[in-house]
Amino acid sequence: MNAPSPSITVLVVDDHAVVRRGVVAYLEALEDVVVTGEAGHGERR
Repeated sequence: MNAPSPSITVLVVDDHAVVRRGVVAYLEALEDVVVTGEAGHGERR
């Protein structure tokens, strides 16, 4: 029995929505990457 490989969790932040969606789509296609969220800026509110 093989142990599951550890996954990499990622938060994608970019101010360009088209770029952000492209990066998220690419990362979601990878087996060991989990996109936990995305944001348009890094400011705390």
